[in-house]
Amino acid sequence: MTETFIDKIIHFRWRIIALFAVIWIGAIVSAWRLSLDEDVFKLLPDSDPQMAQYRLLLDQFNPMNAMLIDIAIDSSLQNRDDILIEIGDRFYNDLHASHLFDKITYRWSISDLQKAMQSLMEHRALLFTRADSLTVQKKLDYTAITGQLGQWKQTLAESPSPFLARQLLEDPLNLNEFLQHKLQSMQAVQGNVQVYRGRLFSKNQDHLLMIAQPRFKSTDNRRAREMLDVMDRLIRKYENSPEAPVQIAYVAAHRFTVENARRIKADIQWTVSLALAAIILLTLLVYSRPALMLLTLLPALFGSAVSLGILHWILPDISAIVIGSGAVLIGITVDYGIHFIYHSDQIKNPANRLPELKGVFQALLRPLLLGASTTLIAFLTLQFSAMPAFRQLSLFVSLGISAALLFVLFIFPVILSRPQLNRKRDPFWALGNIFPPLFAWTLRKRLWILSAAGLITVLLIPGFMKLQFDGDVQNLNAVSPKIEEDVQRLTRTYGNVLSSTLVMVSATTWPEALHKNEILHRELNSLSRNGWIESFSNMAGLLPSPQQQEENRRRWLHVFNAQNRAKLADDLNRAAGEHGLRQGLFDDFIEGLANIPERLSYEDYKGTLLGDILANFVADDGSAIHLLSNCQLSSEVSFSAFMDHMDRVLPEAVIYNGRYFVSRMISLILQELQRIGTIVLLVLIVFLYVVKRNWREVLLFLIPLLISLFWTFGIMGYGNIPINIINSIIAVFVLGLVIDYCIFLSSGLRQEQSDKPNHFLNRTGGAISISAMTTMIGLGVLIFASHPALHSLGVTCFLGVGIGLLAVLFIIPSLHAMIFINEKKG
Repeated sequence: MTETFIDKIIHFRWRIIALFAVIWIGAIVSAWRLSLDEDVFKLLPDSDPQMAQYRLLLDQFNPMNAMLIDIAIDSSLQNRDDILIEIGDRFYNDLHASHLFDKITYRWSISDLQKAMQSLMEHRALLFTRADSLTVQKKLDYTAITGQLGQWKQTLAESPSPFLARQLLEDPLNLNEFLQHKLQSMQAVQGNVQVYRGRLFSKNQDHLLMIAQPRFKSTDNRRAREMLDVMDRLIRKYENSPEAPVQIAYVAAHRFTVENARRIKADIQWTVSLALAAIILLTLLVYSRPALMLLTLLPALFGSAVSLGILHWILPDISAIVIGSGAVLIGITVDYGIHFIYHSDQIKNPANRLPELKGVFQALLRPLLLGASTTLIAFLTLQFSAMPAFRQLSLFVSLGISAALLFVLFIFPVILSRPQLNRKRDPFWALGNIFPPLFAWTLRKRLWILSAAGLITVLLIPGFMKLQFDGDVQNLNAVSPKIEEDVQRLTRTYGNVLSSTLVMVSATTWPEALHKNEILHRELNSLSRNGWIESFSNMAGLLPSPQQQEENRRRWLHVFNAQNRAKLADDLNRAAGEHGLRQGLFDDFIEGLANIPERLSYEDYKGTLLGDILANFVADDGSAIHLLSNCQLSSEVSFSAFMDHMDRVLPEAVIYNGRYFVSRMISLILQELQRIGTIVLLVLIVFLYVVKRNWREVLLFLIPLLISLFWTFGIMGYGNIPINIINSIIAVFVLGLVIDYCIFLSSGLRQEQSDKPNHFLNRTGGAISISAMTTMIGLGVLIFASHPALHSLGVTCFLGVGIGLLAVLFIIPSLHAMIFINEKKG
């Protein structure tokens, strides 16, 4: 049947080649229009309610996209704040002129602050809380009134100005002090930051802080490079200026993106060159023709193109990370071609090439189909995962493997049957000659080998128990010394400004959202008094709910009713007379106390400084209004305790902390890996039993697979090599490779023990070894990469594939002999 199949393929070879060529070209054209999504958060578990809340908050407010810029000056300089303000203003203007930022939080002009205060004064009755009432009523005492007017008189005598005179007339008792506190609380930035002269300064006033929001995401590598070029040019301009010795540092996710891309590009360029040189050398040693290695790559290239072409119609926005990881996994298909090529390359008689080639295909077809089926089943099982990343990866790899398998089955018989591929010379390294003595030795020493494997497994248990999972994705970033220096400087200068806790409340209407925000404000205020929170920002003080506005209005009218206003007017006139001021000077002030607006809304603030400030705390996506609060937890309070407390008080609030978010994300990924790993293993066991109908053969495949994974993790544990999000994918990769090795070698052993033994087993051992060595070279060279993610991928791959090869070559023959002998006896 196999011979008839090959004869038909050779007979219709040109039609088949044309068909596959058309499919390949069409796939490339379709794949060219594929849009890759670089948002890593879309890969996270989409069934977890807490993760969904995090994604909502990050989508609405995008706190991770901000750039923090620090301008420092020598603290010993005289007038350092004046110099810093001058340089900071010019730097701000240059940043603004670049048109790369949506908003830059840095300064507030005097006129902006005056307009903001004027707006607050107009609505002060609606902002008049109980605490404000207690503060204001102390100012209405006659002694306080005379003291305040005395201070005004002294201030005007020392610094007479129209501005101060106008302030005296508008607010002689400084009643609006409570409004200033509300404004300052919203201007404040968490951490060691203060607002001084309308700008963000460090506490000792030798550092200026700017917070800029780029117009694009940090994953936009092209725009990020453009922005960093502008930053580097401006930093050189100001640091090399003879006017003052300033130093500028900045931190942004965009900077990590660009550094990662630069480091990855450099690593790939030289590691790929190194791998290519090593693989070419290997090709020259084990193949009779170097061109055969190029032929080996065709199935993977075809499979990748077809998979991407189909995904353009199924998943038009597939993740770029999934494509990068999947491309490595599709490399499993290289093995299919290696087996056919290596076996056919051992045919020495050109006249007998086609019959022997048919024999090779007949012998390889069943293990090839079984190996591909187990790999496909493993990946298709990932469709049941709760993680979009695994589901996308499953579809991409499954399509690629299927297409590559068809390429091997239909194209390789056509290519390998060509006379041009007849063997011209013997390879320099007759790799197959190693295996007859090796397999003979393993058969003689099988009990010793299995005992040694058991002992090694026991010895690696402590290493396995020490294995760590590194969940901090920051450790996978390529960080240059300059970036690390800037991060340390901002952390040292501004403290916890880099690690705030965010709390978001949401509702479908403004009144409901404002009411929830007031509940949150009261709770944060209570926690602040109890020492749980060092500081916080919440907009409730500037924008109360309609119910609270009405309550504040009634409180204002109670304090400043007609009787109290008349008494205050008499006290002011009497105190004014004592200080030599004319009677009736403050009549407009007294009259203004009775002016109360009807309402206060978010729209009333838009277009003003207050509107700009509140915009940082408000997001309206059309379906709901989201209000944000920013707080800094005390170092003595854990985030989990704070979250548990807030869950009891305001369970619908979304609470976000960067470190906790990472730990939660990693916890979910680990749970999913364990759950899906168990499912995949069970499905494979059932499938292998259905095919083989023999539990011993199922164990023959599974034992080397489990041993290779356990040994890999044990060695990593001893070597303090952690598992991370990147190198954890190698577990799936090793599973696909090792189970294929097991199937092919087991098939070779079966044929060797048949009535007509041939050289199939030795050739199979050679093909498996070439496959493993090419993989170890191709990915193992990443050990020399400077990028942490690539380095961890290279180390894990080299260990996993190398150990898997050893486990297969030594354990499979030993186990197979025991099973075969027992079957013979039976």
